[in-house]
Amino acid sequence: MVRLCTHALWYSLLLSSWVSCTLSQRGTTENERLNYFTNQLIEARSPYLQRHAHQAINWHLWEEESFLLAQQQPKPLLINLGRSACQPCHNMADEVFADTTVANFLNEHFFLMLVDVDERPDLLQLYRNACMLLSRSDCSLPLQIMAMPDGRPVFASTYPGKLQWQQRLEQFLNWYDPESAEIQRLAGSLQQNLEYVSLFEPNTSYTTFSKSDIDLIYEQLHSNLLFSQATPERTHLFANPQIYRILLRYQYLHPDSAAREEVSSYLKGLVWSYSYDHIGGGFFHLSAHTEPPVNFGKFLHENAQLISLYAEAYSYTHEPLFEQVVYESLDFVERELCARNGGCFSSLDPASEGEEGRYYLWSRDEIEELLGRDAAIFMAYYNIDDSGNWRPGQNVLYRSKEEEAFAQDFGMDIFSLRAKIEACKKTVFTARKFRARPVRDEKQITAWNAQVMLAFLDAYQVFEEEKWLQLAALHARHLWENSRNTGRLHRIFYNGMAYEYAQLEDYAFLISAYAELFQHSLDVGWLDKAQTLLQECLDQFYEPVSGMFYMTSSQQQTLSLRQMDFKDGFFPSSNAVMCRNLYKMGTLLGKNEYKRMALAMLRNISPIVMDQPNYYAGWALAMMEAEFAPPTVVVLGPEARSYKQSFMRQFPLQFYLIGCEKSCEPPLVRRKFIRGSTAIYLYKNNYRYGPFTRLEDAMEKLSSWLQPFPR
Repeated sequence: MVRLCTHALWYSLLLSSWVSCTLSQRGTTENERLNYFTNQLIEARSPYLQRHAHQAINWHLWEEESFLLAQQQPKPLLINLGRSACQPCHNMADEVFADTTVANFLNEHFFLMLVDVDERPDLLQLYRNACMLLSRSDCSLPLQIMAMPDGRPVFASTYPGKLQWQQRLEQFLNWYDPESAEIQRLAGSLQQNLEYVSLFEPNTSYTTFSKSDIDLIYEQLHSNLLFSQATPERTHLFANPQIYRILLRYQYLHPDSAAREEVSSYLKGLVWSYSYDHIGGGFFHLSAHTEPPVNFGKFLHENAQLISLYAEAYSYTHEPLFEQVVYESLDFVERELCARNGGCFSSLDPASEGEEGRYYLWSRDEIEELLGRDAAIFMAYYNIDDSGNWRPGQNVLYRSKEEEAFAQDFGMDIFSLRAKIEACKKTVFTARKFRARPVRDEKQITAWNAQVMLAFLDAYQVFEEEKWLQLAALHARHLWENSRNTGRLHRIFYNGMAYEYAQLEDYAFLISAYAELFQHSLDVGWLDKAQTLLQECLDQFYEPVSGMFYMTSSQQQTLSLRQMDFKDGFFPSSNAVMCRNLYKMGTLLGKNEYKRMALAMLRNISPIVMDQPNYYAGWALAMMEAEFAPPTVVVLGPEARSYKQSFMRQFPLQFYLIGCEKSCEPPLVRRKFIRGSTAIYLYKNNYRYGPFTRLEDAMEKLSSWLQPFPR
């Protein structure tokens, strides 16, 4: 095997030299050089895959024809998983895949596939599970899976650098023998373990959960998290947003707890750090697997989750910094990631001009030239110096001191300081526009767009900016008209075309977004659409034995294991979102069977949640909502919209709302209009209160159940 590898490498070197010599003799342009090689990825729809279409590697798409072809060749599969806003993925492409010597070696010894994990999150979960089962501690992107020709994985690697990666390939090829009994046993055992971890083992003993369980979950989360203020070196310790939502809502229910101050301190520290773009708004991608932990890519769905969190945190704390973060980050999303006619793009690359972070980094000389006399205070405020805080001579902006203390140091009042810093930021922002921008991945992903809709709606609920409600409705219409234009929901809309079967997370977040949009717009059409999607989801994804949902539709040929997604990370798992959808839709539609399904899901998973709430925080949030059963407010009549605003202003995030200005069909609404006036009904624990025809009377009753938020 070593001799074969050596011969192949020698042949590749000769071929590479001939190609380079031929191209040089012809005096080729860069475009001709790019087009000299063309592989199957030229047919791909993904812009990330298309970037690799002119590499000398014989890449194949993830499709049935590729697997049939692979099984006709005595080579192992090498499946590379990556995405656009992944700097290590681009590093590997530049250092390895663009090298014709390495490319020919790979073509000789492997059948090669490239996967855009933004298109196929099910494959990312499957192969990360395989990577972890193979005892690798780091399973970050780019992730390479070596597999048998039939697709069963036997080896996994990330990208540690070109030399180490080539050494790993040599080790694998020296070890790999498809006829070996050891390798056959490994492939079979790993496949069995993947089947086990990919499905949910239902809880067979009947259990219930109670308010005391919520107390225990809070205590575990509170003791496990590091609540000291975040610093630039510790931003990767930031846990998933669902944990902070639980702690904030628990503090609302138990005002004597310390959660609000601790969460507020941590969230302030995160914004101070270099994980936040202090000039243009929005958060950079954080990773626990890279050092430093920020890679300057910006993801649509990550920003959506954090915007929703900071909007909710503001409603509890009234911290001005959180309001600033929401406004700046939504401005960034609208400006940089959303199309004017609806729909938002998935990400911005970390690099520009071939250098990671170049768009966001500044030297001392650049700032002094831009700001003149104001440069000193700006550089002190954001820790800019000669040597550079990121790389030699290059600085990323971050804060390290409270504004009050900083203003005192410079002999200024805090309002003058804020005005000065804001003026400087505008100058730097204007100058940054003339730099080469990071590449934007213009795929519109249904689940990520739905999360942005929820971010706009969460911010609208707290700050009452009408523009955000209108933008949420714009993107909602765009998704319905384009991502579901054939009567079936798709995951991707790109270049005027919808493709890829929608996965569970697409359905889950879109159902949630449409139900939420109905509550804010009072347009019952959005509730009808949410119900349509929910029924499709039950038909195509639901597994009745476990009471859970598969990640992929029964109509989709996945060419892999059909898995379930139930473990929460930075994002809530799609099953946790579906659980909350069933409970909310059961309330809004008056369908108790939906609520029973949600409660069955929670009973099934509650022992795991109680044991490991850090990894099931989305479920813990669903448990909290089900246990404390938010009341339902029904507002019917000509003043429904203004009454709705009054309720949401006084009690944000605390109840379900059904409202209609004129006749509509939800069960809780039928035959309850009162001619000539606006009627209010309150529902709690299956009891109806009302009708109330005076807003003040309904407010008084609701105040006996809920604690009004300070304004």
